[in-house]
Amino acid sequence: MTFSELNLHPLILDALNSKNFTEPSPIQKAAIPPLLENPDQDALLLAATGTGKTAAYGLPMIHHLNSTGEKNTLRGLVIVPTRELCIQVGESLAAFSSRIPGFSVCIVYGGASIGLQARALSKKPSILVATPGRLLDLVMRKDANLSGIERLVLDEGDELLTPGFLEDIRKIQSYLPENHTRHMVSATLPDTIRSEVFSLLRNPAVIKAEDSPEAPDRLEHICHCMRERHRFPALLRVLQAHPGARALIFCRTRKESQELTERLTASGFPAEALHGDLSQAQRETTVNRFRADRFRLLVATNVAARGIDLPGLPLVIHYRLPEVSETYTHRSGRTARAGHSGIAVALISPEERGRMAGIARRTGLAFVPTPLPDASAIQECQLAHLADTIKNSRSMDESLITEAEKHMATCSREDLIRALLAAHAPSLVSLSQTQEKLDAPMNSARPAPGRPFQKNHPAQARSNALCRCFVNAGTLDGLTPASMTRFIAKNAGIQAGRIRKIDMRREFSFVDVDPDVAVILKKNVRDIPLGTRSVSVKALAPRKNARPDYRKQSA
Repeated sequence: MTFSELNLHPLILDALNSKNFTEPSPIQKAAIPPLLENPDQDALLLAATGTGKTAAYGLPMIHHLNSTGEKNTLRGLVIVPTRELCIQVGESLAAFSSRIPGFSVCIVYGGASIGLQARALSKKPSILVATPGRLLDLVMRKDANLSGIERLVLDEGDELLTPGFLEDIRKIQSYLPENHTRHMVSATLPDTIRSEVFSLLRNPAVIKAEDSPEAPDRLEHICHCMRERHRFPALLRVLQAHPGARALIFCRTRKESQELTERLTASGFPAEALHGDLSQAQRETTVNRFRADRFRLLVATNVAARGIDLPGLPLVIHYRLPEVSETYTHRSGRTARAGHSGIAVALISPEERGRMAGIARRTGLAFVPTPLPDASAIQECQLAHLADTIKNSRSMDESLITEAEKHMATCSREDLIRALLAAHAPSLVSLSQTQEKLDAPMNSARPAPGRPFQKNHPAQARSNALCRCFVNAGTLDGLTPASMTRFIAKNAGIQAGRIRKIDMRREFSFVDVDPDVAVILKKNVRDIPLGTRSVSVKALAPRKNARPDYRKQSA
């Protein structure tokens, strides 16, 4: 099947042909025909990251908006959770509609000039792509009029319907006309948001490509287990075993991502960081330089887990596991996109077996513990890479080659190989010295089929320097550790990174923070509305030599 068989407007087909898009992906084949045939029906699109979801909902939206009504009136709205995804979706929709006269796409997101965005909106675009917070700012300033919206899309709906975003989504909906069509797009559908999804969407058509599983077959998942003190040396082993490969390395915090970037660079692996402390312009520059292969290693927080398209990225490394299994799916989805293959490597300590088991259970993936590459394996990988580099080296002047052959005629084959290794693979000389075994045992017993990890009790006690706070909300309120962090940080007026740890229960939670942050939480997070109830934070007295809490949920 080709796009020309999907009954799309000829001008849209012209734009697709100009970009060499000829054959739709499985989710596009499954979604475009019913969305064209039933333009007024709500829909839920479920597909893995990197499978072409933007075109799956964007092409029918552009087709209908172009076929009915005025083009220079704001009639389509796409809401996304991150700035990066906002830019990516906006650029894609603009490309799809580039051949339609008078049809335009506007993007608005935080961290950029709101004045420039207001002026762009005054030109009456056909489609607006926005992050929730900036959109509400523009609505309150009366720069954005949503009364004419006919089609609403929630892209990455599994994130937008969590408590950290849900209140903003409901406010936005209050400004929309009653009879607009609603679509939600997601790679996952957690149980915690299922009720919200089906209250937002009215009798939706659920669309999922039959031959497009939630986890792409071309994505290989590998897990290495090591002691915590060996985490960084283990990362170096993984990188040495993938010479020349571009890699996206995920950390949990901004501080750790910056520190890891500096350690990698000092160890001979030049890297750059991507996190929320950077300005929007800095983030865009960093991502564009990484796409252009100006550097090979990008160390990022979850800000890069959604919405950043990195074509041909072969390797994702989870230096730290995420708190939420859905985040693992989105992180790993930065590789194995658009038909390419990829590898997702998770580095875990024995204390993280429970979290790894939770991720395996919720994602349906089987993580088989794999030994870290040893010196001989790394050497084989690097020599193979060197041989490929030589074979694919750019052509040179034939006269120069002839002259070189004449001067090197007296050199033996061994002399040339020795010189080549000394010039291009000096690290191979020291590999034989890196024989220390870094692997830690996952289990004393062999893992049962389908359950590769057995959860043992970690012997980690909470630091005496932290203060534990009580929050009267838990998983029954639809919260996850990530959304709880956003909810508390937003209402307390602090950075999310200042919340050190969250232990969630069904009806309440514990939050570990520095003592000064505990004072702020107690003062600012009082009787905050969440659904039908009010949420408050109470600081508990610090307990020295407290027993470790073994009941932490990985959500």
